[in-house]
Amino acid sequence: MELAEKKGCSAHNIAASWTINQSFLSFALIGPRTIDELDTTLPCLDIELTKEEINWLNLS
Repeated sequence: MELAEKKGCSAHNIAASWTINQSFLSFALIGPRTIDELDTTLPCLDIELTKEEINWLNLS
């Protein structure tokens, strides 16, 4: 939540962004049940995480 506040997004956007910002090929599998849920999840595609931020999220 701390990183989400810094980046101006939600914690679930950071979680999905973490998945797609890995150094290996990966994708975030989401399961929106409504258009609103999809709309609140899609901003994760525009969030770029630095290596330091990814390491921080990994507790490294």
